[in-house]
Parts: sequence; C-alpha cells; structure tokens
Amino acid sequence: MPAWELLKPFSACRGLSEKDLKRLAEFVEERTLSDGEDLYSGQERPGGAVFVVSGKMAVLVRASGAQEEVSVAVGPGETVAELSLFEAGPPAVSVRSAGESRILFLPRPGFESWAARSPEGAVLFQAKILADVGRRLRRLEGALRQVAAESGVQEETTE
Repeated sequence: MPAWELLKPFSACRGLSEKDLKRLAEFVEERTLSDGEDLYSGQERPGGAVFVVSGKMAVLVRASGAQEEVSVAVGPGETVAELSLFEAGPPAVSVRSAGESRILFLPRPGFESWAARSPEGAVLFQAKILADVGRRLRRLEGALRQVAAESGVQEETTE
C-alpha cells in the first residue's frame, strides 16, 4: 500500500485532499522498529514526527520524586514526536517501541517543504496535531497523578 494511503486514517491527515496526502507522502520514510528499540531518549531532539502504522510505542516519563517511569501507549493510527515539527527543544519524554512496530517517519525538513507547497493543508494538519497532543498529555497527566498518589508524592499546583 502506498504511503499516502497509510497516512489517510491518522487524525492529523483527515480532511487533507488526496493531492496534499500524496505530496506529504513524498517526505515520509517507512521504518520497522524491533521490540524495545528507542526511537529517542528524553535527552535528544527527535528529527520529526512518527505515525504508528502497526505495533505500539511507549511514551515514557519519570514523575517528580517517583522511582519508576510512567508509560503511555501510542498505537496504530496515532502519532508521536509531532511537536518536533514545530519546535527545536528536546522532549520531556522518551519513546521506545513496545513490540515490533511499523512506523512512518516525517522529518522536519520534509514537513517544512510540504507546508510551503500546501499551506492550507499544513494549517489543518497543525490544528489536528495540537488536538492529538492535548489528548495524549491528558492521558499522561492521569498516569502521573496515579503514580504520585501511589508513591505519596505531593503534586505541584500552578495557577
């Protein structure tokens, strides 16, 4: 199946025209990751966004004061490392394959080239990416709260 068709079910790509999907697919690289293979650690900057076609990726973060890492699974049809398309800092999380995973990798320079050629598609893509990131952050926040409660760590509150 061509890469542009593999991109169709991802929420970030829903609503894009076939022309925009085909253009975007010109920049994606298909990869297979083995079980436990690090996509990136929390210390390195990811080079682009990842679309999980099959398998699962574990997004890992250590809660403040906790002994263990908290993991949120990202599965088929979901994306990870999307913010690397828009900002340059290192992530606060690590990501590794949880089982063999097939992914599509969209490097930042490829995204920028696509966005320059398809500005309307890029605006829609960005809005959907932000919604996806927000949902994942809420899942991660819930997992962190649970670990903090189990370990007796006081939560920090901000106003």
